[in-house]
Amino acid sequence: MATEARLNTTLHRSHDLEWSEHSLPHQSILTVLKFFGVSEEWCLFFQRFLRAPLRYDKVYTQLRGTPVGYALSTVLSLAWAGSVGPTGLPTGDIRCGFLRFDPSEARFIIDQKEIDFHITELRRQLASTKSVFGWVNAYNKYMAFMRNFGGRPAPCFGKAHVTDIIDTISRIQKELFPDIQGGAVEYLRSVIGTRFGIKDLPQGHFYLPISSGGLELRHPMLETFASMPRAQGFENLVKSDERRYGTRSLKSNGMTGTTERRKKLAEVETTPLAESFLPQSKTKWHALD
Repeated sequence: MATEARLNTTLHRSHDLEWSEHSLPHQSILTVLKFFGVSEEWCLFFQRFLRAPLRYDKVYTQLRGTPVGYALSTVLSLAWAGSVGPTGLPTGDIRCGFLRFDPSEARFIIDQKEIDFHITELRRQLASTKSVFGWVNAYNKYMAFMRNFGGRPAPCFGKAHVTDIIDTISRIQKELFPDIQGGAVEYLRSVIGTRFGIKDLPQGHFYLPISSGGLELRHPMLETFASMPRAQGFENLVKSDERRYGTRSLKSNGMTGTTERRKKLAEVETTPLAESFLPQSKTKWHALD
C-alpha cells in the first residue's frame, strides 16, 4: 500500500483511489469475477479485453490496469470495489504496528501516542533492574521491539520514514534521560562510576560485544542509518522515462541527428508524432510487462 501511495502521488499528485483502476492487477480482477460466479468463457473475454496489446516503441502485454475510456473498464473496477464489501473500502485508520497511514501526507507515519505508552513501560522496566547487564538487556530488547514495530527502513516508505524513526529514537532518549546529555551511554557511565568508581570509559566500550569485554549496548540510531534505503525513487524513474520517451518519439518522427534531437527535445509535447507512436500522456496509465 505504501508503494501504491508513493507511485500515485508521483504520477498523479494524489494517492486517492481515483486512480486505483489503472493499477489493479488483472489476475486479481479475474479472481473476483470467478468468485462472483462469472463463467470461464466470460472470464476469457474479459482477460482479452484487459490484456489488449499496447504499442510503445514495441508491443507490450499489459498485466495490470484497465483501458482508459471504456464503460467495461468501469464495470471491472466496480467489481473489484464490490469485493471489499457492500460499502466499498473499510473505514478507520490503517495500521501496522506503530505505523498509521496518514492520508494528508500519503504515507505511513509513526503514531506517537503508541510511543508514549511504551516509553512509560520501558522506564518502569529499566527502574526494576538490579545490575548493569540487566539494565542493558532490558534496554536492548525494548529498542529492538520499538524499531521493529516502527517499521524497518524500506524504499516503499521513503526517506521521510527514516527521519521519523530517527526523531522518535531521539525523543525516547530525551524522555528516558531528561537530565542527562548523552542518553543511555552517559547514564551507564554515571552508574558505573557511582557503583564501581570507574571513570572515563571510552565510548566504544559500551558498544563492544560482551565477549570482547564490552556491554553490547544497542545503537538504534546507527542501525537505522546503516539500513537507510538507497533505491532510486519514483520521481527519478519518471524523469528517466520522460527523457527516454523524448528521444524515441523524435526518432519516430525521423529526427535522428544528435544535435537536431537536442534542439527539438524541449518541443516533444507539441511535436506531431507518428500515428503509430503512443502519446506520452497515455504511457503513465499502465504498468507494463
